[in-house]
Amino acid sequence: MVNRRLGKSVRNVQKKKLKISKRLLASGGRSEPVHDDDEEHRPAVGNKKRNSKKAPAASSKDKKNLSLPKQRSETLKRQATERMVLKEHLRELKERRLRTRKGPDAKTERRELGKYIKQLETEQKQNHSKELGDIEHQIKVGKKKAALAGFEGAAGRDEVSEQELKDMFSHLVA
Repeated sequence: MVNRRLGKSVRNVQKKKLKISKRLLASGGRSEPVHDDDEEHRPAVGNKKRNSKKAPAASSKDKKNLSLPKQRSETLKRQATERMVLKEHLRELKERRLRTRKGPDAKTERRELGKYIKQLETEQKQNHSKELGDIEHQIKVGKKKAALAGFEGAAGRDEVSEQELKDMFSHLVA
């Protein structure tokens, strides 16, 4: 019968990690885990070396050297993180706006906070759409240039000899 308990492998991984951390604590924080003599020697679970084929994260200097689709995806990722940060900040501002109920300047403070929140949202939307639009425009221009170059390469040879024409259309004449 199949084991129907869900998440069993997750619990097993957690147990192994706990064992490894206990070994590391017992060894005094050494990088290699302590092995008992009766236990067979095997590497710790999380210490596999993987051959990473990913390129390292690009710095701001290297962004100019990235291909346009990669630059676009990097921009989208960065914009997503910026949106999350702004979302958290706006949540705090809205809570502050809701908390200001009493006082002589409460009404004006709520209004100003509302205006500030809207301003932040619109600025971010405009900046993100502008950045993404610029990159997509560059991609379109690059595709047009590539298509134009391909067209010019094919159309660069205007003159065809009479013999080549006869060879191309000989099946129609025969």
